[in-house]
Amino acid sequence: LEEELVDETSASKLSTNEQYIGTYYVNRLQMDGGRSTVLRLREGGAVDFPKRRSGYRWRASNDEVTVSYEGEALFRARVAKDTPEAVITYKNSSQWNDIALTKLSDSPDYQFDLFQLGSHQSSKNLACFNIGRGDFPYGTHPWYKEVLPITAATLQDCRALCPAVLTQRLDPKYSTEKTRANLVDVTCPTISKRVAKPSKTSSTTQSQSDRASEAAPPAKTTQVRSVKSTVKKVDTANQRMARIAHELNSNKRSFNALYTLEDVKIDYEKQQLNYFFKVNSSIDSLDLVSLAATFKQSYCSAPKLQLFRENNVDAVWRFKDKSDRALFLKASTADC
Repeated sequence: LEEELVDETSASKLSTNEQYIGTYYVNRLQMDGGRSTVLRLREGGAVDFPKRRSGYRWRASNDEVTVSYEGEALFRARVAKDTPEAVITYKNSSQWNDIALTKLSDSPDYQFDLFQLGSHQSSKNLACFNIGRGDFPYGTHPWYKEVLPITAATLQDCRALCPAVLTQRLDPKYSTEKTRANLVDVTCPTISKRVAKPSKTSSTTQSQSDRASEAAPPAKTTQVRSVKSTVKKVDTANQRMARIAHELNSNKRSFNALYTLEDVKIDYEKQQLNYFFKVNSSIDSLDLVSLAATFKQSYCSAPKLQLFRENNVDAVWRFKDKSDRALFLKASTADC
């Protein structure tokens, strides 16, 4: 009987630990995606953050996961099985006081697009590396007092960050004369023009190139190696919806002269996909009748929102103007 009790305790502990294994998107809140990275928690306590380093470890205790470096806790979080957004319960104030974690997959080898501006070991020129797919720069731009973003969800958006970064690196406030002399010939990657309506062939080629890094000469890519697993893990619907919301968030832009998309978040308790818009003038300038019709049509027909419709997750557009006047429009499967 004693042996059976020990076995049950061990099995329970293993099950608890397994819920933390996977791939996480790490967002630095003050930069809103501009200094984000990848966290991979593997079996046995190994950590990729974003690359594999021996000093990083993770452990589970009291329904929480702790990520540490050289024995010092960096942060602690509570991760529910059905809610991708982790609840941060402790942060090391010296460096990790502004992070948010989103679990993208139960697999620690999950691949996604997250580009980081940096340099190759054999070249000073700046390029974009897809760290979400295991390719990492040799060096990156420092975190100065006036911090600049160096990560983006798309290759084009990452390239667009380069001019401001290069300007700051050449600023006498942040670099010595010797450093500036060494950076005189440094160049940024070219920002290619977007094609309005590409053919099927060109669209496929573009999507493949957008996933690749652009360092020259080609770097030896750090491959994300598979770990032996006895059971194939299937991502939950919430995890898949979290990834889609992450993609929608990377598409922040001005829809027109009236309003701008600022954020996309899922409210798992209310089962809502929330779009947050900033109205550039006044709420009164919005044509609510045509806006509601457009919104409902978009919710009912957008392929990217199919998973939300299948799981009866409503979509809500939330508008707020400069005087904090607000309104919202809601769409559900009943409108389709």
